[in-house]
Amino acid sequence: MYFTNQNKIFEQKVVDKAIAHAQSCYPDECVGAIIEGKYHGFENKSPEPDKSFLLDDGAFKIAYMMGKVDAVIHSHCDCKPLATREDQISQQEMDIPFGVIQLQNKSVTHVIFWGDDLEVEPLLQRQFFYGVWDCYGLVRDWIRMNHKVLPPNPPRDWLFWHENVSMFEKYVQTGKLPYEFVDLRDIEVGDILLYNIDDSKFMNHCGILVESSKVLHHFDKSVSAYYPIGYYMKFLTLALRHNKNWEGYNDKSIWLSWKEIH
Repeated sequence: MYFTNQNKIFEQKVVDKAIAHAQSCYPDECVGAIIEGKYHGFENKSPEPDKSFLLDDGAFKIAYMMGKVDAVIHSHCDCKPLATREDQISQQEMDIPFGVIQLQNKSVTHVIFWGDDLEVEPLLQRQFFYGVWDCYGLVRDWIRMNHKVLPPNPPRDWLFWHENVSMFEKYVQTGKLPYEFVDLRDIEVGDILLYNIDDSKFMNHCGILVESSKVLHHFDKSVSAYYPIGYYMKFLTLALRHNKNWEGYNDKSIWLSWKEIH
């Protein structure tokens, strides 16, 4: 049975119409949109519809320009549950919610909606869906809820660290975010913990110390949950602590891609 967001995003009858469209297009990806509360299916004009989607429709463009599009939805067929880097880029560029219907042998395994305008999902018991609900997504939402700022969300490929890609190092340099490095011997509740799992050259995991002996983690193929602080401790590389006196709070010109939540 498929899951959807823990928060109710759209009416089930609307999602069901999108699912029916996805199944009718299988093994190609479907593409559609929820416009003013109703699902509309469109032709996938990608030259490789079994691998990607391209939404190029005049009616959709008019609805989007008029601010009437509630979400863009497409399907993934017989692949790992994730939002691809291209999905992440498109969602951020369009700045509206996106949805993915995950099909395995035409059966629905996942339905997920994401976007910064949606209500933040509960931090515990999230299903894993890379690029949206993963370790970084968890930490990002924790920061968003607790410090009222929205961290950058770099589009990332699955296993980017095996491709010699540095994804997060540039965001944790001293002075560029409202955080400061702390000695790993002095970590305390509320600190962000950064890991190089399996001796990766680059940081590829993060969590939050929520109690003196518990870390909130989100690992592949697992729901987000509390783990003992010693779990993966040998891979712990850096710790960051919120800096309430960070000068960037007064000089928004150096905030990079951060923004306030109102």
